Amino acid sequence: MDVELIFKIAAVGILVAVLNILLSRSGRDDQALMVTLAALVVVLALVVLLAVYLKYSKQGYEIAVVGESENTALYAGINVRRVILR
Repeated sequence: MDVELIFKIAAVGILVAVLNILLSRSGRDDQALMVTLAALVVVLALVVLLAVYLKYSKQGYEIAVVGESENTALYAGINVRRVILR
């Protein structure tokens, strides 16, 4: 889930950049600003969701343990291959 969320954040950023350029070139600077602010709110919400997911979910815990030490993760019974491929 976390990789999908990162791709969604990137997609929102690209879409906002394109919309901002199109609106600015057509002389609609106010709408370009509103699109940018709305996208900023959406991206911040996605970042908060990602942080909550990584901090409070089982998968987030497993990712953190594997990131610290694969040997510790193996000792704790975590399937390291599955976590790395996730």
